[in-house]
Amino acid sequence: MASVTLQVGSVSSKGSNINLFDVVPAQNKVQKVDTVTTARVKAGGDNYELISKGRAHIYRQNYSLVAGLSERERIEKDPTGIERNLDVDDSVDLVVKGSATKILPAAGKFSYAGIASDGEKQGALSYTVDFEKKNGKGEITGIGKTDITLSEAPIKEFSHTNKFDNTVIKGHGIEGSNYKLGFFGPNAEEIVGTVTEGTNSIGFAGSH
Repeated sequence: MASVTLQVGSVSSKGSNINLFDVVPAQNKVQKVDTVTTARVKAGGDNYELISKGRAHIYRQNYSLVAGLSERERIEKDPTGIERNLDVDDSVDLVVKGSATKILPAAGKFSYAGIASDGEKQGALSYTVDFEKKNGKGEITGIGKTDITLSEAPIKEFSHTNKFDNTVIKGHGIEGSNYKLGFFGPNAEEIVGTVTEGTNSIGFAGSH
């Protein structure tokens, strides 16, 4: 049985049960913090350690956040303390957290503005929702050579699984051909979502 300790910034936890809202304050920018995951395993009576070091890019709003977690170094430490570098998983794990909106507005148009990031570059999000017609559309600019279109799509149920801690966020949202987003806050004050552009995974968030 493995014993796992996770540290994100200055916050640590046994296992993956960590509250990312405690890591950074709500600010109008992407905040970068280091991550360290340490797994201790006993095999054949000997103790081994597997250490994964990475970086978290977190954009936190008042009711929600999106984070991109990436691994930069993976080390195996044997019982004698000798370390061996292992292959790194270069994928980005996108995490969505927040207080999902329970009841959506029945009418009105909301224009959301915010950010989008793939962990390396940061762009701008612009998204409009028509709650009477129950649809939304928008775009992301500043990432890549061309703008990313978030095509018009209907409001429906939203679900996002976080591999980071095996949690599922459910609520109301919108899902297009290449993206999905959820509404957060008591009156849908915020949106958070993910979009796939080629092989690139991008997290975005905005408020009105």
